[in-house]
Amino acid sequence: MPLVRERVVNDNYNPPEEQSWKETVRQTALDVIVEHYREDAQTLSLVRERAVQDGNANVRSAAVSALAEHYHADAQTLPFLRERTMQDSDGNVRSAAVSALAEYYREDAQTFPFLLECTMQDGDGSVRSAAVSALAEYYREDAKTLSLVRERAMQDSDGNVRSAAVSALAEYYHEDTKTLSLVRERAMQDSDGNVRSAAVSALAEYYREDAQTLPLMQKLVVQDGDGRVRRSALWVLADSYRGDAQTLPFLRERAIQDTDADVRRAAVLALVEHYHEDPQILHLVRERAFHDESPKTEEIKKEWETWDIYVREAAINAIVKYWPNHPDTLPLLRDRAENDPTPWLRERAEKLIEEIEGKKEKDEGV
Repeated sequence: MPLVRERVVNDNYNPPEEQSWKETVRQTALDVIVEHYREDAQTLSLVRERAVQDGNANVRSAAVSALAEHYHADAQTLPFLRERTMQDSDGNVRSAAVSALAEYYREDAQTFPFLLECTMQDGDGSVRSAAVSALAEYYREDAKTLSLVRERAMQDSDGNVRSAAVSALAEYYHEDTKTLSLVRERAMQDSDGNVRSAAVSALAEYYREDAQTLPLMQKLVVQDGDGRVRRSALWVLADSYRGDAQTLPFLRERAIQDTDADVRRAAVLALVEHYHEDPQILHLVRERAFHDESPKTEEIKKEWETWDIYVREAAINAIVKYWPNHPDTLPLLRDRAENDPTPWLRERAEKLIEEIEGKKEKDEGV
């Protein structure tokens, strides 16, 4: 216990900015103490201290959430959380406090009006987003909530808030007669691609049977100016409308012609996931493995990026996953290992060759 407590306070490791999602040692130590020593007399005061004094916002957020989850019965926790929603300098910490108030103190008479105030007045979009989501989840029956969420979906200056409001409307008010038209309008007209993407996802989840949803997805997958929206619409077509006669041609065309590499990559992945039994798909994926411009020669893949990011990468991985024993697979990989213009992708092809050959040797030895 003393060693872990010392790490909570004094460890100075903070992840690099590009990996800010990683836990600090202090955060991990805090989780351990709360999980295993929450009854210790010093733990509660230590968690309160970290919620205020730690220099890393992720640690303060974790401390705020831990207080709410494990010490919500303590008389000082509720006023402490309210204070954090107003005084912490970081929006993510205030968001964590807002979510904690809604989850653990929704019966308190001050929580609902407090969340209404946060929704309108906090200067950080992440806090307003958290408040909007909390209101829809915990106070959906209150007459003020629906009108406020609609208003935030249309008028908030922050796209993240509008996204949260659109998603909340679809999840909690999809049976309301005005919701479908509002979500559809956001999918077409919102100025922020993330909001349009959220609306696309909401339409697919709650209104896929509506006669206008499929035609709208077919339009957006080609015409929307933001690759994120085209990618969202593409996955909707692949996941929800793969039986439609036009879906496969749309995906093929996007895999080759879309100007956004992320959309082409998504199209390749969707094609192999849903249509790998079609003999033409292997031909298309092979062509992408040779000729797609993504990744460019100078693009570097970081060690912690364990998923497929680039098109040629996705293509060779898909070929090995779905067609490992095809007679053309090893020749293709050998060519890529020698001729791909991107060094790390040549190395990836070599590893895939080793995997296939190693499995063949193992199978033959059995």
